[in-house]
Amino acid sequence: MSALKHLGDDLLLEVGKIAALRGSIRDSLLMSIGALLSSGLHDQGFGRLLVRHTELQEICDALVTVSRVRGISEATLQQLTETASTYREDFVMASAIANGTWTMLGGHPQPWYGLFEGEVATKGSLEPKWKKIALDDLRRLFDRLNGASENLEKLTIIIQGTMAERRTTKAHGDSV
Repeated sequence: MSALKHLGDDLLLEVGKIAALRGSIRDSLLMSIGALLSSGLHDQGFGRLLVRHTELQEICDALVTVSRVRGISEATLQQLTETASTYREDFVMASAIANGTWTMLGGHPQPWYGLFEGEVATKGSLEPKWKKIALDDLRRLFDRLNGASENLEKLTIIIQGTMAERRTTKAHGDSV
């Protein structure tokens, strides 16, 4: 019998939405890093290779660093830094939710669930430690991640535009 039968469809839907949005945010961040690091069609995947096994908050930190090095405007850099700082905890939580182990802890008619956080020693034995999470918590996280996604999408367009303009200027022989 499947372990999923103990988890409600509503939980699976909310976790799935968070995982999908997390993937979209990751793709946006990777596109920005790719735009900053590539000099042409031949090396567009270089940025993805550098950060392919890292989480959102680490990719954000790398994007801020690379943006600073590549001379992205102070205004854009400030927005990127603020977004990374504002949503850091949400990025960490989204990763835990998408990659974590879940159980139903109780509650009727409004169930609450547990996200596995490890084991603790209790009276000589190891006991699972669960972070209690309600569906409304997941919905609020999704809304915050959606805000992060909108901010990062705008910044990605600015970064890609800046780098495309520089490449065009350079191709025409003008100084960068």
